[in-house]
Amino acid sequence: MEFYDREKELRVLGDVLLRSKSEAKMTVLMGRRRIGKTELSLRCGDETVLYFFVGKKAESLLCQDYVREIREKLDVPILGIPHTFSEVLWRTRH
Repeated sequence: MEFYDREKELRVLGDVLLRSKSEAKMTVLMGRRRIGKTELSLRCGDETVLYFFVGKKAESLLCQDYVREIREKLDVPILGIPHTFSEVLWRTRH
């Protein structure tokens, strides 16, 4: 798959990345299949980007997967077992 014509998107992600150094930021990339979302996230310029695919699963199961990714890739402790994304985000703030 070719990756081209994404300068604007890379600039936006670069700006978000810069702001995330001083305040928490979460960016969600959404779109049709096979348009380059994953490649865009990988090329945004930071190795600490957490890639998480959201499939058709119950929220509690998605949260388990997301918490595993956060623990493994970002080395952020999350206590307990969150069942909603708001719980995941709240627990990562404290």
